[in-house]
Amino acid sequence: MLQWNRGGCGEMELGRRIRARREGRGLTQAELARMAGISQGHLANLEAGRRTPRLAVLERLARALEISPGELMAPDCRED
Repeated sequence: MLQWNRGGCGEMELGRRIRARREGRGLTQAELARMAGISQGHLANLEAGRRTPRLAVLERLARALEISPGELMAPDCRED
């Protein structure tokens, strides 16, 4: 079962993973934010490590990026 331990994972690490996946898909922040149902500003804060996403947001971002939520999470943030 996937659990999201808010604050237990490095926000910068997660933000870098989101950005790398977004750029790898050739998406702008505005495009990914629209696909995930969040504002571009919120996505910018997530990518910069200034915010920690709720599990629902993490799941929507992963779906928009066509990956599993676990692929966005650092190994120490996963619980199988």
